[in-house]
Amino acid sequence: MQNPVTSMFSAKSLELQLVDEQLKTGKFTNPHHYAVLLIDGKSVSKPGHKTPMPSPRWPLFHFNISSMLKIAIFRKRRLHNDSLVAQYTGQGCDFLDRDTKYVLTDERGSKIDLCLSINIDLISVPPADFIKSVIENASSLRSAGSSETAQSLGGLGLQVFQILEKIVPAIDKIAVAHPVLQMTWTVLSSVYKAIKSQVDQDAAVCDLAASLQEILGVANIVSDLAHIPDTDDVIKEIRSAALEGSLLIAAHVETTSLAARTAKHQLSSMSDRITQCQKRYTDLGGKLARRIELETHAMMKETHVTVKETNVAVKETHVTVKDTEATVKETHTMVKEADGTVKETNTRVKLLEDIEMEKKIENWMDAPDTSPNFNAARKKHQPDTGSWFLDGSAFTRWKKHPDILLWLHGGPGCGKTILCASAIKDIIDFCDAKLSTGYAYFFFDGRSAEAALLVHDKLVRSIIMQLYHRCDHVPAPLVEMYLKCDKGTRQPHIELLEATLLRIVDTFDHVYIVIDSLDECSERQEVVQWIQSIASRPSGKLHMAVSSRPEPEIMQGLRALSQLEDIVISGQQTDPDIRSYLNARLSQRDAAKWTNAQKDMIMAPLMDGADGMFRWVALQADRLMKCASTQELKKQLKSLPRDLNESYSRTLSETDDPATLKRLLQMLAYSREVMTIEGIAEVAVIDFGDDDSDLPVYEADRRFADPDHVLRLCYGFVSEVDVEVYDRAKSAWLFTRGVKL
Repeated sequence: MQNPVTSMFSAKSLELQLVDEQLKTGKFTNPHHYAVLLIDGKSVSKPGHKTPMPSPRWPLFHFNISSMLKIAIFRKRRLHNDSLVAQYTGQGCDFLDRDTKYVLTDERGSKIDLCLSINIDLISVPPADFIKSVIENASSLRSAGSSETAQSLGGLGLQVFQILEKIVPAIDKIAVAHPVLQMTWTVLSSVYKAIKSQVDQDAAVCDLAASLQEILGVANIVSDLAHIPDTDDVIKEIRSAALEGSLLIAAHVETTSLAARTAKHQLSSMSDRITQCQKRYTDLGGKLARRIELETHAMMKETHVTVKETNVAVKETHVTVKDTEATVKETHTMVKEADGTVKETNTRVKLLEDIEMEKKIENWMDAPDTSPNFNAARKKHQPDTGSWFLDGSAFTRWKKHPDILLWLHGGPGCGKTILCASAIKDIIDFCDAKLSTGYAYFFFDGRSAEAALLVHDKLVRSIIMQLYHRCDHVPAPLVEMYLKCDKGTRQPHIELLEATLLRIVDTFDHVYIVIDSLDECSERQEVVQWIQSIASRPSGKLHMAVSSRPEPEIMQGLRALSQLEDIVISGQQTDPDIRSYLNARLSQRDAAKWTNAQKDMIMAPLMDGADGMFRWVALQADRLMKCASTQELKKQLKSLPRDLNESYSRTLSETDDPATLKRLLQMLAYSREVMTIEGIAEVAVIDFGDDDSDLPVYEADRRFADPDHVLRLCYGFVSEVDVEVYDRAKSAWLFTRGVKL
């Protein structure tokens, strides 16, 4: 007896979706429901068993198209057996159409509101691989005679692999039909494998296969079927008919024996189904042909119209060409203008980006501004003084030749800061017209409570930013340092700051750096070591000058340098400047009461006691201007203080309000910013008590009638400077008078 022939399918997976016709979306979606898949009465193996809802999915399993598949949905119960709430039963072929919605029934077989959508993913040989073996079979069959063909494959097998040849291009041509044609491919390829051993020929089934081949052949010939208007229904019918025909052929092949296939009831049922499918193919072929004919006729009409329109367009084109030439010229001009606009826009965008970058770097560097110190020193400068230094050979040589360290040093009050400010003014004027020359300066200020004016880190930051402001863009080394520090999210260490400064110096032809009051730096040793390293590095660009008192630590560090220009401020050098200052001071209004003889009386002892100390001379001259008579003047001249320290002590002891003076000086010493005269004058309204044991008391009657009384009370200890403050009423920054030690 001949072994049964069957088309066995393997599925990668099977997925279910519940379709709720009445929008009762909550049904069977809770975790108490699960689904079971049974094939011919047997549950699929775990993990498919009892798959949870609402979207169960079964992995790999096998079935025939004649297999009975049942899907059952159960609800869990604690005390009783789980109850069946919905089910669907059908043959394997019923599960192949993804577009069909299957009505569910309850345990009694009554229909319920839910439908089932089944998505089964069959495993099939890729068309490109399988068709290769089909083509090889076709070639051998075409070269053989009819008897060999019948013996090798049989008539139905010949029809099937011819259909398979048609499906491959049709899958590519009809994109929307691809999923179902892929299913058709899977079914027929399985049939082809099964039929290799089936040699019987059934005329009706062969005719059906021939009709299926013809329909697919027509679809294959029409290259753009999916884009022909009103062909959606034809495409859907091709998909549906191809699947139906392939399933009929598969059902025929799966018959287990020749005797069973010829049974009366099966022949009658199969014959009717084949006849109906044949009729469907005939109607579909006619419909497809009519649609193609109508489309072709319409295209021919459009072609005739297009030809006429083309002839007219050709004539118009000749006219248009001339217009186009003129337009091209005009467009060329517009393109040039647009190109210029684009470049200008790009320039503006780049400028905005640079401005934004500059703001970020300015805030990140947080460099102190010592220009108020420079301005205050320039304000104290007496015209026509300091020429011995600026016109001297040492300063001239330093200014002309790089890699020389100029050290200006002298005792307290000798005018070092004034001379430094004069040197800075000279350098600024010298560099103004030289864009490739940079300059920077820094004033250490031990009288300020602002730490930024006392440390090495802030010195380097200030010099970097001043040199940057001499450039027309942010220097590349500064940008690189900013990026290395994660775009300013962390601060650079001092070694990186120093290295960046040297790289910026190298971008200029020459760089001048002036540092005043090195002895007032709180990190003196670190700064001296840095000066040693930068001054001993031959750059051919750097000109550095520093001023300080002759402290041993500074002297030892700087005098070790071979390229040092050492300038000592002595009385012999400064006497002409002091005399010039006194002449100017005695010409002021408050000295008009003195005769020339009295002025000479003042001049001689002050010149003798000056010893190069401008500050000492200025304090004594101001004190002598307050004398009311010649007798008092002579008395003061006989008891002049010996130095600055004694001068300050005498001022403190002679004040009329020592407690208030003490508080004012304390506030100025600890203030982090330069205070305005009005601001520091407000300290007077607070009564701190005599021994600081009581709590401070606010007394409005203590307020100075004139804030300038602060300058008179603190004379000799403070100097008046300009300070920038924010005026809330005017919403603007304004300059006003300030006071600092």
